[in-house]
Amino acid sequence: MPATKIQSKPNEESTAKRSPLYVSPELRNLIGELMMPRIEMLRKVVSTRFVSEAQNVDDNETESDWWPDYSVYSHLHYMTEMNGLMHLTQNTLKGMTDELKAIGAKFQAFVVDHFKARQSAWKDEETQSLDEKKLLGRYLLAQSLIKDMVTFVNCCGRHCSKLLAQRNVYSERASETKDTEDRIRLKIFDERSFTQLHGRISSLKGFVQDFCDLFDSEREPSAVVDDQDATATAVAPASIIST
Repeated sequence: MPATKIQSKPNEESTAKRSPLYVSPELRNLIGELMMPRIEMLRKVVSTRFVSEAQNVDDNETESDWWPDYSVYSHLHYMTEMNGLMHLTQNTLKGMTDELKAIGAKFQAFVVDHFKARQSAWKDEETQSLDEKKLLGRYLLAQSLIKDMVTFVNCCGRHCSKLLAQRNVYSERASETKDTEDRIRLKIFDERSFTQLHGRISSLKGFVQDFCDLFDSEREPSAVVDDQDATATAVAPASIIST
């Protein structure tokens, strides 16, 4: 399966260029209440580093079976090896899809209610102004972002479970045989798995942060959306996420 990529940096730049979308204080609080703790949990995974360690052999020892010669380190969370990182990743993602779905349901209800007064006038597209179409389009795009995040989180969870099952096989064999070839095979697998998990969770963290930054509950939205705003939201989330 090809590596999943989310281009979070361009999203951050485009988010900064456009005015935030108005949502009710209740919905904005729900997004913050559910997603801010998730961002902190994701940050713990992103803070990890794959560290090579120098072998420390006692001079009095004639034989040494020092292994492994690498570890996983985080200044935010105690861990020493890939098994811990994989379980941390699983715990971080656990329940996140349900939270996103809850936000999605509340968001959909808000959009319907918020634009209800204008819907009758919008039945005839000729009477719907271009600015109003753009504004509604931004809300609908935000709604699609929620669905994309659900898909991405599910994909990450399945991938992590698959890696953990594969690693258990490699780890058990290397521990049993103590063979250098088996240990090298496990190390290569760990390095590759670390790169994949770290990259995906880093992207997810940026994606969730960008999503949270889209909204504002302090002021009602203007019906005017300039061409720059429309351009910034023109990239469909499905084209950013590759699963």
